[in-house]
This record gives sequence, C-alpha cells and structure tokens, in this order.
Amino acid sequence: MLFPIYVAQSLPISAEVKSSFNDIVLVIVAPTLIGCIVFILLIPLVCFFGLFFIIPKLFILENEQILKRAQNASRKAATLNKVTKTFERDPNVIEYAKRWAKGICQLFDQLAPYKNKKNKPHLHTYHIKWISKGGEDTIENTVALCPNCHDKMHVLDLNEDIQKARAKSKNSSI
Repeated sequence: MLFPIYVAQSLPISAEVKSSFNDIVLVIVAPTLIGCIVFILLIPLVCFFGLFFIIPKLFILENEQILKRAQNASRKAATLNKVTKTFERDPNVIEYAKRWAKGICQLFDQLAPYKNKKNKPHLHTYHIKWISKGGEDTIENTVALCPNCHDKMHVLDLNEDIQKARAKSKNSSI
C-alpha cells in the first residue's frame, strides 16, 4: 500500500521556492499494518517539528492521472534566471586524472561507455571530497569516472564507493 504526501502551497517560503513544490509527491511505502500505524503517528511529529508546517493531505496519483497531467502540460519550457556559484578547476588536474585512468572508469573498472569527438574515452573528473565541501582541486582528490558512476557518486554518495575512489586516487602516477 502506498501513502504519498502532497506538499501543500501553504509553506512559509518564497514564491520561487514554492513554485518548485507544485507537483512534488513524496511516496512512503508502508506494506504492513504496523507500517501504516507508524506512518500515521509520524505525520503530527513531522508537522510539529516544522518540516512541513501543515498536516499533509494523503492521496494516490494513479498512472492515468500522471499521464493526463503530462499530456496537459505546457509544451513550451519555462525560462528561469539563476545565480550560481561555480568553482574554476585546474585543467591540468582534470587531464592528469583522465590520462591516469587510461580510459577505464575508476569506480566501475570498465572502459568508458563511448568516445568523445576527439576520439578519447569519455570520462568525468570527480572530486572525492567535493570542492563545494572544502575539498581541494588536486590529483590526490580526483578520479576519472564514467558519466553513470559520476552521477551515482553525487546522487547516492555511498561510503563504499568513496573508499574505492580514495584507494584509486592514492595510486596517482602515470
């Protein structure tokens, strides 16, 4: 049984942030009676501690409802102006990490999935300790990863993957 929570628009946050919550649905799986009871007991706690500031409405969106919403969606993408902070990385560190990898993803231990326009294996340079979290732009803090593994590292941030990347980065000589 699925219990989605609809994040309502009455949150005390800016209009820009609110607009990004328009159709967000968080799904919590509660397959047993105990799971259902725990879920129901958590709703007041979530609201009490100010995570939502509201009592969420429970509802289930069926595939047909999602399809109907998608078909009725605006065909023209909206534009957004954003200000972001970026970090300038040293191109020599990037190139060194890719050369040292010799075309092999240092997490998956397989050849890069495809070659770029210069006919070189397409790998991304990944900072083990993210620069945004105080990591350095050095060869000791970088490994070359295939696009899927690079995405995996940022999405899942698994400790075993981080440890494997650290072990690979320590062997940093071409």
